[in-house]
Amino acid sequence: MNNVDLKRVVCVYHSRRQTNNRFSTLLRDGGVDIQEIYIEESDTLPGDSDRADGFISFGGTNSVNDGLESTRAELYWIERLFRADARFLGICFGAQLMAKVLGATVEPHPEGKAEIGYYKVNPTDRGRTLFSTSRIFYQWHREGFAVPAGATLLATGDIFPVQAIGFRNATGLMFHPEATADIIKQWLEIGHHRLNLPGAQNAATQLELASTAEPKIEDWSKDFLAKWSAGQFVW
Repeated sequence: MNNVDLKRVVCVYHSRRQTNNRFSTLLRDGGVDIQEIYIEESDTLPGDSDRADGFISFGGTNSVNDGLESTRAELYWIERLFRADARFLGICFGAQLMAKVLGATVEPHPEGKAEIGYYKVNPTDRGRTLFSTSRIFYQWHREGFAVPAGATLLATGDIFPVQAIGFRNATGLMFHPEATADIIKQWLEIGHHRLNLPGAQNAATQLELASTAEPKIEDWSKDFLAKWSAGQFVW
């Protein structure tokens, strides 16, 4: 992958376990300089004078409604990025932050369901170009949101209706294409008690689905990042 249009990307992590994820690795392999921010360890978010070509906010275990100082700081930071029309990607918690900044309510599923495992997403006409190589992705979340005013719905799902949104140069994904097999294994070990939630898949089902899903997700991630790096996603 040749990221000729992307030289420096700020990656905001909410856990040290996220560092060696698929997206960050692919970007580094493509020659992109990654600035790592560990916001829950009190790392400072970039100011308006800091220059970068793209910004990514990854998943997290907190809720956007928790009122933590780090969450409030990141919400304000994303709002500034949107005012600057910056290239932004939010993944799961990052997408929920994006939705909240745009005025949407982020809340649990009305029936208490979760998406933990591999699930199909259904592209809308506007989002069809995003899903040429895979429509099955790994998920781990219990909260979702409606499409914010001014945003574009890019993909839907059966349990949580909103799976991807776009807003100008920003894209939000509720699923986890960045999660490698090692990361998923850690999540299953740490969060195994959540597999009893309604809607969640058991570990055996996830391992069975992973064998066919992960190679396609790898190809999808390369295609997605190449297009994102080239600035092709303007909604």
